[in-house]
Amino acid sequence: MLVGMITQSKDGLVAIHDGKPALFHEYEILCAGKGASFKWVEVTGRFKPGDIKDVRPLQYGTEKSGEALYVAKTTIHGREYVGKVSTKSKVMRFPHKGSEDKAKSYFVLCED
Repeated sequence: MLVGMITQSKDGLVAIHDGKPALFHEYEILCAGKGASFKWVEVTGRFKPGDIKDVRPLQYGTEKSGEALYVAKTTIHGREYVGKVSTKSKVMRFPHKGSEDKAKSYFVLCED
């Protein structure tokens, strides 16, 4: 499973795959079921799931190395970008202008 952004200009979903943005025309969307609650928690630097209290960071998959991946987002010039973060990285990674970009300040999606 990959986390990405739906973009009208690309007519599909853009996600980081093997270190590069990839375009997908078929995809599924995560929807919160009845009674489910999510919120974004602000993080700066290395992501440490144990530092987040009262909510559970949403893990969506693993890197090839087995490292857990979590849903993250950042804002650049007023636009939100969705991507991934792992506990081994000091940044979140997201597709931006045809390549993989990084952000030191970001938000992690958590189950309330």
